[in-house]
Amino acid sequence: MSEKGVDVSHWDGEINWSKVATDGVEFAFAKATEGETFQDSKFEQNFQNMKENNISAGGYHIFRMTSTPEGQLNNIVNTLKKANFEPGENKLAVSATTGICSKGQTEKCDDPTKHTNMERAENLHSLLTELDKNGYSPIVHASPKTWNSYYTQKDHDFSKYPLWLANWAKKPMIPTDWKEAGKSYDYWNYSCKGRVEGIDGNVCLDKTPQNPLAQNFGEIKEKFLDLSLNFENLENIFSQHTLL
Repeated sequence: MSEKGVDVSHWDGEINWSKVATDGVEFAFAKATEGETFQDSKFEQNFQNMKENNISAGGYHIFRMTSTPEGQLNNIVNTLKKANFEPGENKLAVSATTGICSKGQTEKCDDPTKHTNMERAENLHSLLTELDKNGYSPIVHASPKTWNSYYTQKDHDFSKYPLWLANWAKKPMIPTDWKEAGKSYDYWNYSCKGRVEGIDGNVCLDKTPQNPLAQNFGEIKEKFLDLSLNFENLENIFSQHTLL
């Protein structure tokens, strides 16, 4: 069975984490920081309440090209320390899914024409490397469309980092770095129109991959049922011929 998770920020308002846990949520990521100056006003509250309700607690940072890797590192580390975030035990993700301006946008986003894929990848690589040195073992949060368009290059291979996939689809599409390395996701944000007890309105839903043993058992069970049905059909045919 895969584990059920959510990811939240201050936009989700006041959250009743006791009800969230009762609804079967086993892990959660809360937005902590963005760029080098922004701290989410609900991060510490969300993070502590996750832990108090035995939900595996994590945080995430929004990577921005308008901020230096050094500035973003300081913002992340200082914010997480205040929340008693434990590197290695609590999960930290760096999100490269947002921050790129869509057509018509001019504010609160990075103009994609101002940086090359190599420049974006270089800054992201620098930030992840420093987080690794500080013991955070970062996860990369990436969508196939944004990653393949704005981060794909030849100098840095990001597949060594666990992937938190952002892909709102029935079947997961893996970004280039991980796909070419034959790897899949560790977490999958498959919808942001979910409903969970304790959270008002829609919320982003996540899950882990299904346990391979459970998946294999399901496939074996399905084949066994098919064989049983085929055997039953043969029995019916044989009975009809016997009656004739």
